[in-house]
Amino acid sequence: MPDWFTWAIESPLTSRFVDVEGCPIHYLLWRGEDEDADQRGLLLVHGGGAHANWWRFIGPFFTRYFRVAALDLSGMGDSGQREEYNAEIRAAEIRAVLDNAGLGRKPFVVGHSFGGYMTMRFGASFGEEIGGAVIVDSPIRRPHDSERISRPGMSRQRIYPSFDEALRRFRLLPAQDCANAFIVEHIARHSLKPVDAGWSWKFDVRAMGTRRWGEPFH
Repeated sequence: MPDWFTWAIESPLTSRFVDVEGCPIHYLLWRGEDEDADQRGLLLVHGGGAHANWWRFIGPFFTRYFRVAALDLSGMGDSGQREEYNAEIRAAEIRAVLDNAGLGRKPFVVGHSFGGYMTMRFGASFGEEIGGAVIVDSPIRRPHDSERISRPGMSRQRIYPSFDEALRRFRLLPAQDCANAFIVEHIARHSLKPVDAGWSWKFDVRAMGTRRWGEPFH
């Protein structure tokens, strides 16, 4: 692994939870190079089925200028699960983490893929509270365009007999080449949890259902 990656994943951080409408929401926090400085905040929001550790090797590079946090949306990562998921509740989760992490006045929010859609929903409701939003790889189409945002839902939890077998089955979606295998392995190792029959992915399959968008983003 290159030195920059080792430095990033070994950078000091804290792991925290905040309750949002009865569900524990987990997030990681990098305090910044000067903990006493009045730094602006930066919140990182992961994609569908992902988690805060997707940002683990990225977040520390911003700590010179920001107090940085990365959350696990409900039903994903180390956050709790809900009976129902929608964009409105995820906007509330983003807002709660911004406050609990002490990200200060007019912080910025960066959302990737599915997290970009949730960031758009947050911005539509609470945009006056932030300095700006960055949307990464979240395609938006006009309402009259024929192509709609559509993703297949997941119907069952996949269980593997061992951690190593599960690790081998990890794939990026959509399928794509990745020249940095060490990054994929890092993400995969933080994507698994032990269950009664072996190992499974951390996300709740209901959170990856066809209704996970919560509203027609097109």
